[in-house]
Amino acid sequence: MNQDNSIEGRYQVIKSLDSGTFGKTYLAKDMLGSEQFCTVKKFQPLIADISILEEARRRFELEVIVLEQLSVHDRIPQLLDYFESDRTFYLIQEFIEGQDLSWEVNGSQIWSEEQAISFLYDVLHILRFVHQKKVIHRDIKPSHFVRRASDSNLVLIGFGAIKEIETLFLNSEGVPCAS
Repeated sequence: MNQDNSIEGRYQVIKSLDSGTFGKTYLAKDMLGSEQFCTVKKFQPLIADISILEEARRRFELEVIVLEQLSVHDRIPQLLDYFESDRTFYLIQEFIEGQDLSWEVNGSQIWSEEQAISFLYDVLHILRFVHQKKVIHRDIKPSHFVRRASDSNLVLIGFGAIKEIETLFLNSEGVPCAS
């Protein structure tokens, strides 16, 4: 991040949203063109070994390919940009304004049968699309769904643990096999 709190001189960081072992997520504003809000996911593996860095780069590129396929769905944030800079990987996605489902499914209220069925229909509609693309999310939880403020629809976020189904089938050397 530059001293002016921007990334690559384009994405003006507004605030930090989340932080983990290998990365951070920010709310930012795209300062070119639309000036729309976006989510910047910064992955910075602290790696000295070049072969491990190459593997991190390969996995990042695979995640980009998967996100490009998935982000055509209106209930998955659109992938806007991606790049690598100084051994740091960036994913730029559409910012979904709304509340994550943690507050909605906290157990303090009892849902009617109709509410529960509607909720499950929404979740399964999104997951069916993801699975049709041969992708497994691997981290389905309330905080990875946002109730979009503009239309109250659920949106699936948090694709850091995605896994292509084909990569589940490895040979004895750990190389993916064709399924």
